[in-house]
Amino acid sequence: MLLAAKEAQNNDIVAAVMLGSGEPTATLKRYLVRDGRRILKFESSVEEREIPMSFTDYIQGVVVAILKPQ
Repeated sequence: MLLAAKEAQNNDIVAAVMLGSGEPTATLKRYLVRDGRRILKFESSVEEREIPMSFTDYIQGVVVAILKPQ
């Protein structure tokens, strides 16, 4: 479940819109702030890397719950 929000707290999982590569791309990533820089962190078991957010990228919402089928 996603709560619409323009800002997030350090370590939140967020829906972010990345505008840097031309076409807007939406993604769910862990949001980090380090030395004043905003970073999105991948958390898949295959790949663990980080992408700095540009000044044009923005937060669209914060994940408040994850529902998984049993």
